[in-house]
Amino acid sequence: MPRAPFGSVLALRGLDQSNNGRDEREDCNAHRYAVRMTVQLVTRVPDDVVEVIDDLVRAGVFASRSDAVRAGLGAIVDRRRRDAVGQAIVDGYRRVPPSDDDVPWPDAATTAMIAEEPW
Repeated sequence: MPRAPFGSVLALRGLDQSNNGRDEREDCNAHRYAVRMTVQLVTRVPDDVVEVIDDLVRAGVFASRSDAVRAGLGAIVDRRRRDAVGQAIVDGYRRVPPSDDDVPWPDAATTAMIAEEPW
């Protein structure tokens, strides 16, 4: 069976079997880029915030304004995830509170672990 060109319907649907069952799209740089592509966000930022970001870039904390904004957004997303996990733990303890029998063994295990440290 002849190889279907990338733009063919067979290749686009991943049905071209001339490449040992591998999807023809994997051979295309545009496809690999699109799979990992990011989304551009456009926003306006107050002058005083831009000045601080520029100071951070000049100080070498970030390579660019974009890196600083990405780091800030990443920190917000990470904080929200951590808050959600923390809230789920709290909710679990509220649904099933620890009994008096649950408390002594973790305290004893923690004390033993600390005692084993070579400080």
